[in-house]
Parts: sequence; structure tokens; C-alpha cells
Amino acid sequence: MAQGAHALHLEVLDSLSMPSSVIGFFVKLVNRDKIALTMAIHDPRLFELLEELGLDRLFGARKG
Repeated sequence: MAQGAHALHLEVLDSLSMPSSVIGFFVKLVNRDKIALTMAIHDPRLFELLEELGLDRLFGARKG
């Protein structure tokens, strides 16, 4: 049986927001599927939004 990925890294280059459906999918990946998620956020507005929502740590977000 093939195994899926255990980790996912995203580079978010130019986005000031993230749709709630995408946020929900990432929360599911981390909490239910136990995928180690990291993000490099290049737009300070999106990074600030993730901080305000308390998702920066859950998503492994850092300023890119």
C-alpha cells in the first residue's frame, strides 16, 4: 500500500488573504491527517492575518 506525504511546504508569494475553505483544508491536513505543514509567507498582510487568527503556529508560517 502506497503512503502519502508526511510533510508539505508552501511558498505563498503574493496573497493578502486565504479563503476559509483553504484554511479549513490546511487545518484538516495538520490535525486529522498529521501532515507537517510549513509556509513561507511573502506578503506581510497575509502573515498578519494568520497571526490574528492564531494559525501561524499551526501552519508553521514564517515570513518569506
